[in-house]
Amino acid sequence: GGARKEICWNSKNVCACIVTCGGLCPGLNVVIEEIVEVLFFEYGVDKIYGIKGGYRGLLKGGYGFEPLTPERITGINQKGGTILWSSRGGLSPDSSEKEIKEVFDKLESIRCNMLFIIGGDGTHRGAYRLSRYAKKYKKK
Repeated sequence: GGARKEICWNSKNVCACIVTCGGLCPGLNVVIEEIVEVLFFEYGVDKIYGIKGGYRGLLKGGYGFEPLTPERITGINQKGGTILWSSRGGLSPDSSEKEIKEVFDKLESIRCNMLFIIGGDGTHRGAYRLSRYAKKYKKK
């Protein structure tokens, strides 16, 4: 366990984002808290953002980003739901390339280069669409 001795990225160049999508389930805040703590304390990443409102938060008129710091996430493991809110939909196998591009443009606007996607099967179908778009356009 713990942080790896060798990593393939410079932590000062990382801008990480976390999104929770789909229905609520126990433990979402714990996952958010652990990701932030490991990135910050173990790897030295200090640019970490939560995406408000699931994938819908990345579409036009979305809720935007919230900076996540160790101070912000302290004690969230005692709260239900997700501090980032969640929503169903936003990206699906039927999403247009325009919608996928809109999501990427929003992520690139804050220079996000590491994305943690938390959710179920629909969420991961959306993640698959994002990865296909990234490969097609050689996005990092």
